Amino acid sequence: DYYPTLLESYTVDDQLYCLPKDFSNLALVINQDAWDAAGLTEDDVPTTWEELSAVSQTLTTDGQTGLVFSGEADRVGAFVVQAGGWFTNDDQTEATGDSDEVVAALQYVQENVEAGNFQFAAQVEAGWGGEAFGTGAGAMTIEGPWITGALNADYPDVNWFAAPMPEGPAGPGTL
Repeated sequence: DYYPTLLESYTVDDQLYCLPKDFSNLALVINQDAWDAAGLTEDDVPTTWEELSAVSQTLTTDGQTGLVFSGEADRVGAFVVQAGGWFTNDDQTEATGDSDEVVAALQYVQENVEAGNFQFAAQVEAGWGGEAFGTGAGAMTIEGPWITGALNADYPDVNWFAAPMPEGPAGPGTL
């Protein structure tokens, strides 16, 4: 009753070690009020890395960064997948952190962080991307479906919407 790819995630040497708890994907979560204030429309929702960079620059103002997300592999890794790579090879026997795809993704993130239109949650004194988004430190974040409960509970006045993650050079990708 489980998707085979989920079972494979918890199987080593043909031994299943545990059943998967759940699964989901990531989305680009956008503050509707910041979006409207910047003069952006539904047609401006970014679908590529270039568009994400441009939109996040437009949304960056004094006190608010265009895109704020947690700086761990679970978020940065989405960019790596969109570039066509991962931190290990398929059978997880070799580190591939220096592959062209991983380097391209990390350079993309680094360039935008250095430009100031992306920030990691810790850079805006938030514990995670959802907190940065809820407090208004970030106009957009990268999170999964759990953001709904968190925003309803902690930041119920935030007007927001979600969109698919923009595609990278290798196409769509999420974790």
